[in-house]
Amino acid sequence: MERLADRASAVFVPVVLGLALATFALWLFHHWGLSRAVASTVAVLVIACPCAMGLAVPAALTVAIGRGAQFGVLIKGGEALERVATLQAVLMDKTGTLTIGKPVFTGIEALDEFAEQDLLRLAAAAEDHSAHPLAHAIVAHARDAGLSWPAAEGVQVMPGRGSQRQSRGDLFCWEIWN
Repeated sequence: MERLADRASAVFVPVVLGLALATFALWLFHHWGLSRAVASTVAVLVIACPCAMGLAVPAALTVAIGRGAQFGVLIKGGEALERVATLQAVLMDKTGTLTIGKPVFTGIEALDEFAEQDLLRLAAAAEDHSAHPLAHAIVAHARDAGLSWPAAEGVQVMPGRGSQRQSRGDLFCWEIWN
């Protein structure tokens, strides 16, 4: 909408200014007086001025983005805000980022012969030195569960790719329980 308003204003403003100038010239030429010529020119400018369109659209976008920020909703820009009108579905995660502002680890399901506590202890050891918000959630959950774990040695944190043990390259290969 903002781009459309800019394009319309680029044509509309010169036309309106031309009409206002013509109005001034006609009223002055017909000897109806300078005051009537100025009043008529101002009337043309006020009625036809695209300022409402040229200023209202960016102002409305700014207000909407600012209002969203007050409620904790971050909007990337005007284009993203416009796309909201055409949404048909909204998908949300269940990590807690929408309810408390940070990821929260809510549970674990062990497969095969592993116990849930052992898997959580292993994951906490692997994620203990990571700066990732999901790693912090795992470690916090393990601490809240009263678990302790030895420090995992040789951990290499690879931003955007996870963690691995430097010597073997296997994910989560630490033997932290006996």
